[in-house]
Amino acid sequence: MYISIIIPTLNEEHFIGGLMQDLQQQTYKDFEVVHVDGGSKDNTNSIVSKFKESMHVVHALSPERGVALQKNMGALLAHGKYLIFADADTRIPDTHFLEHIIQETKKNGCLMYYPIMETDTSDVGIKIAFKVYNKAIEVARMLPTPLNTLGIALFEKGLFTHIDGYKSSPRHQQKKLFAEDHDIFIRARRAGVIGAVARHAHYIYSLRRFEKEGYITVVPKYILSMVERTLGKEFIELNYEMGGHMYQPKDNPSTPHKKH
Repeated sequence: MYISIIIPTLNEEHFIGGLMQDLQQQTYKDFEVVHVDGGSKDNTNSIVSKFKESMHVVHALSPERGVALQKNMGALLAHGKYLIFADADTRIPDTHFLEHIIQETKKNGCLMYYPIMETDTSDVGIKIAFKVYNKAIEVARMLPTPLNTLGIALFEKGLFTHIDGYKSSPRHQQKKLFAEDHDIFIRARRAGVIGAVARHAHYIYSLRRFEKEGYITVVPKYILSMVERTLGKEFIELNYEMGGHMYQPKDNPSTPHKKH
């Protein structure tokens, strides 16, 4: 097994089916899906189970709810050389996404990768903002405090183990914005790892939080959270509840997206 895709969930019945379909349609097949659920009360688990006949799916129930805890549990169960951590509402419409990842790992053997983030919005301003953020990631990866990708993170398993995975302290379990995501990229960089940009591996980051709370409300929170993680200090409470039950999809999970 070369790749393990780890998906932590909590009440994601409206979204998880779309991601699972995207993975099912990948041209590269030597991967496993490690699904770690935090105690969903909806149909999340039954939806994932439907894909067991067409993909290698490992299902686990976390004894505690928490994104970092569930991701770490998934890593322990994973058999892949590379670990891809994916949010349940992420979409991967490019059927060659995993092939592009494999090509990158074979070419340069890096321990951490930055795939390219896109959105499915028609808003030109938001599209430009994501292009700028992708470029900022590329530049900042050389700095002591790199930026993190959103929705998907990709690490070589040995590196993930070496830096002790995601922080899962009680403070991190409260899931401050990007707490575990930004933190692990910084620790990997401090361990001497400079991530590589996987330029041909594109995915779609969900804007569901922006759409629910409003961009004017969410963007400053994201910026403050990243500043906190970079400085190692906390200035303001920015916690939010984990779970897809707080969102309504704007289309059906099976609605096709553009292909690259």
